Amino acid sequence: MKGIVSLYVEMLRDMGLTTILECKRRITKADLCYHRITPEQHRTKYLYQALKHITKTSPRAELSVSENVVERSRRRMLAKIELRLKTLPSDHTCKTERESLRRTRELIESQITPAAGMA
Repeated sequence: MKGIVSLYVEMLRDMGLTTILECKRRITKADLCYHRITPEQHRTKYLYQALKHITKTSPRAELSVSENVVERSRRRMLAKIELRLKTLPSDHTCKTERESLRRTRELIESQITPAAGMA
């Protein structure tokens, strides 16, 4: 099963944002030691920031992708998150991942769809 970072990577690539993705993925050993987090958690943090930045600064038209691609990507991402939430064990070992998936789902669902933005 894919991790949350690879789901973000897939969604951002669908939206044509490979450049942002590549520069945000760089991490250092010092960062990991200081924050005491895994590389995947570190990348997830930067991907959250990239999504927030895109939401605030880029109108949909500037993404140079069709509305269908954006909407299809959102639906696919939400479906993968739902599937992952259903397959996670219910014990405390996956609590962090489950919470991260829920926040991600809320973030994606809160995005204004292109059709709703035009209405």
